Amino acid sequence: MDPLFTCPAPTALADIPAQACPERYDQIIRMFLMRRQSAALFTTTTVKVLETWTPLFAEDDSTKIIKTPLLSNVVIPPGEILKEGGNDNTTINGIPRLNGRGFAPVTIQLQDAESAVRKGLRALASESALQPGFTNLEAIFVNRFGQLIYRKATDNVFGIPIYNFVVGDVGTEGFGKSNIANMSFDLAPGWSDDVAMIGVTDFNPLTV
Repeated sequence: MDPLFTCPAPTALADIPAQACPERYDQIIRMFLMRRQSAALFTTTTVKVLETWTPLFAEDDSTKIIKTPLLSNVVIPPGEILKEGGNDNTTINGIPRLNGRGFAPVTIQLQDAESAVRKGLRALASESALQPGFTNLEAIFVNRFGQLIYRKATDNVFGIPIYNFVVGDVGTEGFGKSNIANMSFDLAPGWSDDVAMIGVTDFNPLTV
């Protein structure tokens, strides 16, 4: 999580890069989950190749990667701006005090998922809440086009840290309706600052 304020300030305002292409995540319907790594498991070249992924699915150590079932109704809300006071005597001239950015609570639905699937996902809670404010769990998101959404550092691909991963009990609305289990996790302020998207042509991440 990067600090919001820079002090001392640079000599001049930095140029804002020109927009090259629109960045649109669209509908996220799967995640690949992994433990946080000190070294990247992929580069932007090797992440496109199934041959790189296959041994990581089969690993029995901390580099193992797992995939979720297909997910429904994934909603990542825009990050909230945190301010304090304003229009009262608690701040100078009544101007609100800018405190930073807030966590984004992500909500997901599992439809008709078996008990074993829900329990398998729920076991990840301890990875994502080691203690308040810390996580060992990272995710690469996959949208409906099979594009990967990941955290980029130079040419390396990392997962996006997720916090407080939890799956609730199943519910049903009865006749002709799907069973629904709600799932949620939190994304830290600034989670999308270094996020990139990449298309995969060697395999389909939605059916692998």
